[in-house]
Amino acid sequence: VIANISSRNPNVFFELGIAMALGKPTLLLSDTLSDVPFDLQSRRIIVFKDLSDLEPKLTTALLQTVRAKRT
Repeated sequence: VIANISSRNPNVFFELGIAMALGKPTLLLSDTLSDVPFDLQSRRIIVFKDLSDLEPKLTTALLQTVRAKRT
């Protein structure tokens, strides 16, 4: 699950909670760390400035997640 938590959208957090409860791998994205809720701050968060900054970071994180899931 890839969740952009930048805007604090309640639906995103609801769906993220379900995914986490089910043990699904999650990737959290945010345009700033200052707005990340305290209970998610201990998780890995991909911080990005714009889409061109996000693309390589997301690609790397997806590959790491897939590789970790295989082992």
